[in-house]
Amino acid sequence: MPPNLFYNVAILVCLWFISKNKENRKDKILFIDARKMGTMVTRKHRELSDDEIKQIYSTYHSWNAGDEKYDDIQGFCKSANIEEVRGHEYILTPGRYVGIEEVEDDGRLLMKK
Repeated sequence: MPPNLFYNVAILVCLWFISKNKENRKDKILFIDARKMGTMVTRKHRELSDDEIKQIYSTYHSWNAGDEKYDDIQGFCKSANIEEVRGHEYILTPGRYVGIEEVEDDGRLLMKK
């Protein structure tokens, strides 16, 4: 979750949902990286829009149900298996799994001075 989402905490926040009912996602972990979501409504407070909340909600629920509509989205969400997590020495930082979002090439070259 992005920083400044809560009034008394300015740091990034991780939400963990743990469930015993895993029939559709055995040995799988869903990582959602929402750090870039939300807009600052004051200098110290950020809010998620209804569309952003809906995107997180629908991503989780389609993954949880084993829905064919679920797809990994680079830079936003990834369903990782336990072997992949083990390969990262059980470090559960979402960015490690979802990667960075694809940036569209604007055709401009970066030049050194």
